Amino acid sequence: MANRQSGNSGMQYIDRGDLAIADFGTGSFTVDGAYHDLDLSSIIPAGTVLALASVLLKNSSAGKQITFRQKGFTNEVNISRRYSFLAAVAQGYDLWLRPDVNGIIEYKVQDSGIWNTISLSVRGWLV
Repeated sequence: MANRQSGNSGMQYIDRGDLAIADFGTGSFTVDGAYHDLDLSSIIPAGTVLALASVLLKNSSAGKQITFRQKGFTNEVNISRRYSFLAAVAQGYDLWLRPDVNGIIEYKVQDSGIWNTISLSVRGWLV
């Protein structure tokens, strides 16, 4: 059931429901070890405080990482890291992302090994 709302006051969670495909696939991500913008504004509405995302990763090597942070952050402390813990095995994660006022987050993909799969799906958001 798409667009379910929960909560009586304060923030509300909006669920996107049963998605058919990922919002962003492997080709959507630049793999060079530097931060890049990822624009979620076509998915989340203005005023989104947090977006819940599902990430699927598969790298030919173990221990490779992708990092997400709020756009404009410069430090490596208040970020979300996800790893390919096992070589050539897909691993899934859920994480909260904090977009800026324009719906943009930043990501960094480690540029070693071969990324067979990087996908990100926005499952819902808090407004």
